[in-house]
This record gives sequence, C-alpha cells and structure tokens, in this order.
Amino acid sequence: MNDDFDGDSSESLFESESGALERMLTHAGIGSHYDIPTVVSRIGQLDIRRNSAGISGIFTNGLTALLEGNSRDAASYFEEAYAASRFEPAKVLAAFAYHALDDETAELRCYDEILLRNPHHECASSSKAVILFDHGERRKAFKLLNDALKYHPDSDTLLFTRAKAYFAIGEFEKARRDADRCVEIDPRIYLPWELQGEIAAADGRFEDAVTAYTTCIDLRPDIVEHWTAKATMLATLERYDEAKELLHKGLDMHAHDPVFYCQLGLMSYDLGDLENAERFHTKALTIDPCYSHSLFYLGLVYWEQNRYEDACGPFTKALEHDEHGMLRIYLHEIVSAGSELVDMKLNFEARALMDAVIRYDKASDEVKKAADDVKKRAT
Repeated sequence: MNDDFDGDSSESLFESESGALERMLTHAGIGSHYDIPTVVSRIGQLDIRRNSAGISGIFTNGLTALLEGNSRDAASYFEEAYAASRFEPAKVLAAFAYHALDDETAELRCYDEILLRNPHHECASSSKAVILFDHGERRKAFKLLNDALKYHPDSDTLLFTRAKAYFAIGEFEKARRDADRCVEIDPRIYLPWELQGEIAAADGRFEDAVTAYTTCIDLRPDIVEHWTAKATMLATLERYDEAKELLHKGLDMHAHDPVFYCQLGLMSYDLGDLENAERFHTKALTIDPCYSHSLFYLGLVYWEQNRYEDACGPFTKALEHDEHGMLRIYLHEIVSAGSELVDMKLNFEARALMDAVIRYDKASDEVKKAADDVKKRAT
C-alpha cells in the first residue's frame, strides 16, 4: 500500500488492493461466510487507512458498524461504497450485513448483482449456493459451485462449501476429498480440519477424527467444540484416561464453560461411576444453574440411584430451559418416567413433570397427549 495515500485517491486504493482484499475476504469467509470478526480482522491486516472522507472512510464505517453489531448501518455504508466504486468486497459485506438482519431477499440480491458482473465470483457463488442448498435446490447449488470451480480450481471457499454440501447428503468420500484439498491449500484454516473430523466420525474412522480435532485444537483452542469433539472420539475408542485429561486441560482455558464438567459427568455415568457423575454435573450447574444438558443428566443419575423424587426437579427444569431442543429425543422416556412415578404413588411429582412436557414447545401433539394421559392418572 502506498504510504502517501490520502482520502482524495480512495478509488485508486480500492483498485490497487481489490484483489488482495477479495482473497482475504473469501479466505476469511470459508465455510462460514458470516464470521464477521474474522473477516474484519483479516481485512484489517491490509491496514486500510481510517480517513474520514472518500470511499475508504465509508468502507471503514461499514466495518466498524459490523463489529458493533449495527448491521443495518453497515449494509447502508457498504451499499454506498459499492455504488461509488463497484468494489466487490463492499457488496459481499453488505450481503453479510443483510444476513445478520435475516433479510435473505436483500442478501441474495447482493450476490446476484455481483454474479451479473462477475459470474464466477468465489464468495458470491459459494454464499448463493448455500442459500440454494438450504432451500432444497441442490442441483442448482452444485452447478453454481462446479461452474465457479472451473475458473477457481484452488478456491478453498468453493471447495469447502461443496464439501459441506456433499457431507450433508451423505457423500462422505467426495466430501473428504474436497476437505483434504482445502487443507492442502492452506493447513492453517481450522474449518476444513473440523469438517474432516465430522466426516471421519460419521464414517466410523474415529482415529482419523481424533487427529483432525487435535489439529483443530492447535489452531483454535478457543473453540470449545474442538475439545469436546475430540474427547467424545477418545471415549468412543475407550481411551477414557486421555479423554479425561483432555477435558481437564480444556478447563484451564474455559473455566467458566459447563460443557467440560458435563462431558466428564457423562463419561463417568457411562463407566458406572454415579458418584463422580453427580459431582461433575453438579459442578457444571454451579457455573450455569440453567444448563439443560447437566440438569437432564443429573436427573438420570438420581433416577439410576432410585432417588425418584430428587430426579423430578432437574428433569422439569431441564425441559423449561432447553432452548435448542436437545431433550426432544428423550420425551418418550420422560413420559414413561412420569408413568412410573404414578405407579409409585408420587402423583405430585408426576403431575409437575408432565406439565413441563406439555409446556415444552418442541413436543409433538402425540407426546403431549401421552403426557396428559399420565397426568390424568396422577389425579
């Protein structure tokens, strides 16, 4: 970049740096096109001059607005920058902002405008393909990716998006090949390694999954899921001591995340160590009293210990705080537990638990009817 750059020559800045910015933007967007802090930090490596005038100032205002979570203003700034310069990264970031606003129509319009001028644009092709795929238009999504890859065969953005699409439809070998190629292109990006771990786990190659997640931890130790995914794979391989050691090491960095204690509790439960299972889940709940996973699993521990009345409280609270639907697969078991409570004459507990099932917004009508039948028996 020219150290003598001033605000009056902002257009020349975008002409001279457009390619480098575009590469960084698409690179930062690989697999997760809306990871705004990563995108902005990578663009920031180019040291865009923070002047208050010209296109550069407008673009920088957009970046600032994105980082502050002000997506509406960000979209406006980027649209203005694009209108004045036809600088494609501005239009892509406008699309990111619209995505954050859940305005898919405006987001898609941005990609279409870019593709009209540049039909094989990496980030626009990749991002539009994601939308098409999510809408069930898989053939169009793959065609868009494949056509763009003819012009950009070494685009990790396009390859990663296609790998994710292949993985989603169960084409594991094709997904693995594309993910492997992404790693070859740039082994410093964690997302392809993460996908390799997911593919290997789904394919029963647990040792390979451990290797992939080990690299993920090395690259991004701040992401909790890397630690827990590796621990899960180690436990699957019955390498419990290594899994426990890993989780305790993860706690050194993530001391305030209950998931580590929860996973230690699950492992203890699987090994029949109910005392430590209770201890770890209780520890998780001291960090987050509403952590639905440990609430539910603590209830299971109590149930296994024949502490049926004690189990009802955690079960009920878990249902009340399950924002992501984790308990949906256990609803039939919970209703069965309610029926057993009635058989044990614990009617008050049974009614409270069945009321929680009925209020649970992710329960099917069938499950709610079964819970209501149990509740009527408890009167």
